[in-house]
This record gives sequence, C-alpha cells and structure tokens, in this order.
Amino acid sequence: MSVELDFCSLIIPIDVIKSHYPGGFKKYKSDKKHIFISKNYNIWFDDDLVKEGSMGQDFDDKILFWEKLGVKTNKNDKKWKHPCVVAFTDPAICKQLVFHDAPFSVSLSKDGEKSMDKEWEFIRHAGGGLIKKLKKEPLWKKLEADCKKGDVYLAIRNGYISFYHKGGSLFKFEKDLFSTHVKYATIIDTEDVDSPKDYIREDQLAEKIPKLIIKSFTSGYEGIKKTCELYSGLEANGVANLYQNSSYLLNNSIFVLDIEIAFKKNDGKQDRIDILLYDNDRQILRFVEAKLFSNKELWSTSTPPVIKQIKKYEEQIVRHKEELINQYGQYIDELNQIFGIKLNKPKKIEDKVSLLIFGFDEAQKRSARFKDLIKEKNEYKDIPIYCIGNQKDLLAEKIWKGAK
Repeated sequence: MSVELDFCSLIIPIDVIKSHYPGGFKKYKSDKKHIFISKNYNIWFDDDLVKEGSMGQDFDDKILFWEKLGVKTNKNDKKWKHPCVVAFTDPAICKQLVFHDAPFSVSLSKDGEKSMDKEWEFIRHAGGGLIKKLKKEPLWKKLEADCKKGDVYLAIRNGYISFYHKGGSLFKFEKDLFSTHVKYATIIDTEDVDSPKDYIREDQLAEKIPKLIIKSFTSGYEGIKKTCELYSGLEANGVANLYQNSSYLLNNSIFVLDIEIAFKKNDGKQDRIDILLYDNDRQILRFVEAKLFSNKELWSTSTPPVIKQIKKYEEQIVRHKEELINQYGQYIDELNQIFGIKLNKPKKIEDKVSLLIFGFDEAQKRSARFKDLIKEKNEYKDIPIYCIGNQKDLLAEKIWKGAK
C-alpha cells in the first residue's frame, strides 16, 4: 500500500507516532477522527506511514508540532518531488521510501518494511485529564500519603495509573475508576459496629458477612493493603523493599523510576523487566533484572536462562532507545504534575542491563557453588552484577554504583 501525496506532505512513520504522540497511534487516530469522517484526505495512512497534507500555509506548523514532541525532522533538507514537497519526521526513513506515479504517492520499501518493528509499542502516558480526576478521588488522599512514605508506589502506564504495595498490584486507576483484584477486596469492614471482633459462628455467616463486606475502597483501604501483602512472593517482596527505600519521592539522586516494565515482542508476547533505575543528576536510565538467590534461572553448568533473558532485553533497549527516552520524559512530566516535584527528564539510557541477586546468607555467599556458577562463570562476565544477602537493605544507589 501507499499514501497519496498533496502539494506539501509530511510523512510520519507509524512507529514514530506510537513512541512520541501522547497515547500512541490509537489516540492519534481518535484525535483526528473528525478529519477521517469528513472525508478530508489531508491525513491518510497505510500499514507503515502517515501523511499529513497541506497547501503550504500551515506546513511549518505541522513540522513544529512534531518537533515539540521530540521528533527529529529534516525540515531544512526537504525533498522536492514535483508537484510535492515532502518532509520526513525521521531522517533515517528517507532511504526506505519508494515514490510512485499516477497517483503520486509514497510507500515504505520492502527492505524498510522488514526493518520496521510494527508490533513494538511502548507508552508511558496516562494523560492530564486522568490525573486531574485522580486527585479528586477520596482514595487519593490515602494513596498519596502512603506514596510519600514509600509504602505505596505509583507508576504511569498507557492510559492508566498503577499503585503497588509490598510487591503486589494494589490498585489501578483507569477511565476515572479505581479497581483491584477481587481477592483483595472481599474483606470485612472491621470498623462496622456489627462486625465480629474475634470469632464468628457458622450460623452467622449467611446473615452477617454479606452485610459486612466493604462498601468502598476508601473504607477498606488498610484491609486491602494487608491482603495484597499476603499474596506477594519473595522476589516481588525484594523489589518492593527496593522501591520503598529508594522512591522518587524520597529526595534520592538515584532512585527507582519504574517497575514491571513490559516490552511487547513481535509474537505478541511480552518481555518484562523488573526495575528501572534513574540517576536524576546525570539524567541516565538503567534497567535491572532482579532474581532471588534460589531462582533456578540463575544456575546452570552451561548458559543460565537469565543470561538469554537479559540479552533479549538489551536488544530491545538498543533498538528502541529514542522511544524509551522520550516515553520516560513524558512519564517524569506526569510524576512532576501529580506530586508537585521537579525531576529532570532523561537524556541517556544505558545499553547494559544489570543483574540484582539477593536473598542469601553468609554460608551461601561463601559456597563453592556461588563462586563457580556465578562469580567466576564466563557467561556472567559481560553482565554488571550486584549481590546482597538481606533484601531489606536494598538501595538504588548501592546497586547503581556496586554492579560490576
């Protein structure tokens, strides 16, 4: 397929829209819906490219719009193709385009098609409207207080906001509503005057319990937190200790910026990295994979599974550096808006993923197994590793500086 050109045409790869437009390509199409409905073909797209057309008056404004979103353009080196001017929002895309006559149009070349990672979309943007609505919710006061203490961790997602506690997903705020897992919410409101204080008889269950189940997340907040904590695994608890000790709200120069980061793969499945650290002073991002000492993925006489896992992450990071930096710039903008803080936007992302190993005692640390299969194993030589026994002592700064 191809997109037909106008007198002036701005060609935008769909991948660029996915990574730079707030809300991605789906939101872009929604925002331009009125244009498509009116059959105004100034905006058109195929599987790979979008064309924004103009008769010339507003062409520079269109380019400026994308530049403000962090997109590089070649506006000073426009390609003249009679009767069209074509400016690209990604200079690297120029060599991948094929121009067609009758009608005059452009498409991505076959080689270019293969190089485009169509399935990869990574968005860290909840939206200002959602944030305003969040702040009006009664539950927000409790969550905000716990976020500032490090007891709850807020993370921006694609169109929603997640709240984590002790390694579990406590709440999600999406489409103006809070939600939580049913297993966390089916608890008794212990503050109700009719609530059993210690014991309940079997013959009271049918009559009393349905009436005593919490009626709101606000009234059942502490109970939901306690139940959420019960379901967390040891590895998730270790990560929770880290973000509790090194939250972006605790005035640390190096802190946890995000957790449970999912990269969508070409087969539709996801790679999920545990932690994203951020050096706010130097404006550098670094991903970290966390493993409990007992995790079998660490141990092998050949190549441990965790090595292959980390290499996959690194390939994704190198391939999508610009998108990741841009999306975490938006992420930080929204954190600043939510909490009234002033974090710096990232400028760089490290290619290497660090490995955090925790949860072992002194005897395990000194064991020949640890020495032979991790510390001195050739397959681990290329990976920065930080080891700590007590997970309660986890700190982002120590991991950043200690990983070798």
